[in-house]
Amino acid sequence: MNPWFFGLQVGFVLSLFIGPVFIALFESALDRGFKGGYSTSLGIWIADFFYAATFYFVFRYWEIHFEEDDIITYLALPGSIILLSIGIFSIIKAAPSYLHQPHSSNENPLSLGRCFAKGILINAISPTTVVLWASIVGSMAAMNFSVNDFFKFFGSFLLVLITLDTIKIFLAHKLGTHLSGFHLIRIKRIAGIALIIFGLVIFFKFVF
Repeated sequence: MNPWFFGLQVGFVLSLFIGPVFIALFESALDRGFKGGYSTSLGIWIADFFYAATFYFVFRYWEIHFEEDDIITYLALPGSIILLSIGIFSIIKAAPSYLHQPHSSNENPLSLGRCFAKGILINAISPTTVVLWASIVGSMAAMNFSVNDFFKFFGSFLLVLITLDTIKIFLAHKLGTHLSGFHLIRIKRIAGIALIIFGLVIFFKFVF
């Protein structure tokens, strides 16, 4: 298969996936604005590249084959703890005092750095991310993708991801500007509860 086309397919499918990464991206854009959403997306993209490149070069050059279950076992516990922590923090933060925070504080470098770190952590410590990239890279290995093919694949993948994530961020940001403070608090609490549920699912499925 053409690596450009394969990257477009993978990017489109992953962009439609609704999980912890989507919830984090949506919450950041809603809460921190366009820059906050983009900072979270940047962290997500870096984590994706890390897994894609790591799996590809390990499989290709070192010919090390390991079980996905082994990686998931190591990541499941810290992953569930991170999701639970972020979810609980989102719920606690969604208090009436949230309405009185100055908007400028949402776009300072420290705040954007936290969004960036959240994107990396949620994506990098997710067992789902490991399984997806192991499967994708396995397909690439079966198709004998060269190094140039890998970068063509990831380039087209990233093009789709950036385009669709930009649309998501823009819509979430616009939605936030039209919602009352009461509705923003409720959405933040729902997002926090969703992250807690994802964390519990990961814990009981892969750890417990």
